[in-house]
Formats: sequence, structure tokens, C-alpha cells
Amino acid sequence: MMKVLLIKMSSLGDVIHTLPALTDAQVATGGAAKFDWVIEENYRQVAAWHPAVGRTIVVALRRWKKELGFKAAGELKNYLIELRKEVYDCVIDAQGLLKSAVLGTLAARGTVHGFDKSCARETAASFFYGRRVGISATDHRTRLRT
Repeated sequence: MMKVLLIKMSSLGDVIHTLPALTDAQVATGGAAKFDWVIEENYRQVAAWHPAVGRTIVVALRRWKKELGFKAAGELKNYLIELRKEVYDCVIDAQGLLKSAVLGTLAARGTVHGFDKSCARETAASFFYGRRVGISATDHRTRLRT
């Protein structure tokens, strides 16, 4: 079984559009891929809709920004502990943002894959990836970023 950590935290439409990519991955691997998904707390149930998703790891970056303090710091610590429980065959940042690249790097228990600098939404994010992938700007079907 291949263990994959997927980072696609928000927004709702982008999260929903990621579900078919999981189905494609299941077909391509003969059902041998199992995904854990890092996702914003408001969208946790959407990730759980897909049978390939074993575990949802909730991140509350939006709320934590508003609630800076001990509670947010404690939740962030718990998030990091939860994130590092598994060793992944690969970590996929499907967001292409600096915040998602940092979260993928913090997982650091698997090679982090993401967009190269020509197609990451935030160019600096590409520097965090161990493996970079270029996607044609005209191929909207494969662009899983917000």
C-alpha cells in the first residue's frame, strides 16, 4: 500500500475538484494508494467523501490567524504531532502556495512534490519541494491550485 499525504486545504470548489484526482490515482495504482488529507477544518467532511482517504488532518490556519495566542499555539502543536505520525511514500502539495509548501515540509516524512516555479501560485513555494512538476498553463484540467 502506498501512503500519500495530500495537502489541499481550501477553497471548497478546489477541494471538490481534487476528488476526481484521487479516483484517477486509485485507478493508476490499482487501488494501492491510500491518502491522508491536510485540509481546513470547514472542509473536513468533503475530504472524507472519497473512499481513498484514510485520515483527514485538520489545519485551522484561518482561525489561528484570528486567534493568535496560547490556544492557537496548542492546536498548532497538536496538528504537527498528528501530521508526523506517519511516514509517507510521498507528500503532494496540490495547493502551490507558500503556506501549503511549509506544511508539506513540516511533514518531512516523505518526499514533497509540488508545482515548479513556472506554475506554482506563489513562486517561492516551489523552493520547498523535493520534486517539482510543471503543468501547462493552458491545461486547466490538471491544475489543482487555488
